[in-house]
Amino acid sequence: RVKEYNTTESIDTDEILPLVNQVQLFLQGKNSIIFSSNMPRALITAKALFKDRHDIIFDGKFIEFDLNIIHIPLLKLKFGTWATISRILWFLRLIKSDRPIESEFKRAQECADIIDKKAQEELSVVLVAHGMLNIFIER
Repeated sequence: RVKEYNTTESIDTDEILPLVNQVQLFLQGKNSIIFSSNMPRALITAKALFKDRHDIIFDGKFIEFDLNIIHIPLLKLKFGTWATISRILWFLRLIKSDRPIESEFKRAQECADIIDKKAQEELSVVLVAHGMLNIFIER
């Protein structure tokens, strides 16, 4: 289900529309740069938020942290619960993923460095990305 979620193009843009005015106010009169994950859900969100911008930088560096969802057939839990359990076990290094946790932390630092460099150039930086990556960039 994670792969399905990561590749879905079925995004409810009605959820995005309330943010459009806030984002436009934030960027009004500022030199800005917009980065986005190149995963479909982020790509669609970025295009909905910035309809008039054709300079959005879509980059695979900004994709979500890797996660393999565990599943124990005898336990009936919701997907979100399995995802949470899997993420905790991933942090504890008890389950493996395609990209090791250390490389994901390093990538988050590289993303933070890119954003910081652009901010140092007096640009307002917007990132359209994913939960865990955003959390670790913020740190």
